[in-house]
Amino acid sequence: MSVEIDWPIEFSLTNRIPGTITASYLTPGTAATLNAGFRAYDVNEDPVVVLPGPVPAYRSIEFGSVGSDVLELQQYLGSLGYAISDADGRWAHDTTAAYQQWRRDQGLPPRTRVELGEVIFVPSLPVQVTTASALRPGALVAEGDQVIDVLSNTPRVTLPLGADGSLHVQADTQVVVRIGDTPIEMKATGEDLVAETGTRRAQLVVATPEATCSWCSGIPTGQTTSWTATVTLAGPATGIVLPIAALRTAPDGSVAVTRDDGSTALVQVVLEVGGDAVITGLEADERVRLPVVEG
Repeated sequence: MSVEIDWPIEFSLTNRIPGTITASYLTPGTAATLNAGFRAYDVNEDPVVVLPGPVPAYRSIEFGSVGSDVLELQQYLGSLGYAISDADGRWAHDTTAAYQQWRRDQGLPPRTRVELGEVIFVPSLPVQVTTASALRPGALVAEGDQVIDVLSNTPRVTLPLGADGSLHVQADTQVVVRIGDTPIEMKATGEDLVAETGTRRAQLVVATPEATCSWCSGIPTGQTTSWTATVTLAGPATGIVLPIAALRTAPDGSVAVTRDDGSTALVQVVLEVGGDAVITGLEADERVRLPVVEG
């Protein structure tokens, strides 16, 4: 069996400085963790730094500026211990001094104001991000270009539910996915994803959410990859084991079997393992017919 893994994109970050990329600190096609104060890339040798804040940067700010963007800067500087007498969204002399000192400590060029585009505010940090190949030294970027994609916290892992989509994996079914040499303990959520083609996939999540996602960096971004490494499925999956060939799927998606007396019984497929299916809806002593193969 195999699982499919991809990185859903939550939203994108926009460049506001037109010019040439002179440095980039993100690797295209690879997920990276973006922390507060991270220097993401340089345009015309001007560093672009990511800071926490729900209000996007939309202007240049300096002494005398008033607004939520000023407040976000003050709160960030204050959280690092820089002297801000009153974080009230009004840029006064203490904000100028704190901002200058912060830039010196970060090895950034001296400034007394924040030029539009030098700071990107992100609602919550840290986040997982990726970038396109266009964000590389020598590339031209325009104002408004989407340069960084903010990803979900962890990759999305799904298990295909058979060619006819008739299978179902119960919630909390344990799944062990081996990615390379790393076994990842996961479990089914009980919810399925349905593609435009009608195919269904069971959603899986890491069994221990607080565990460090050491395997995440090995999952490429911008594409869906299929991992054919060993997948071991285990309970809780209780029911009767039948050959998959005994199952019939109706146009409405319901699954049935034919009893030995010719009557039909609707069943639910709990799990598929190899050529067998674990089903509910039959008594343990009931017999079913297999289809006759002609020829």
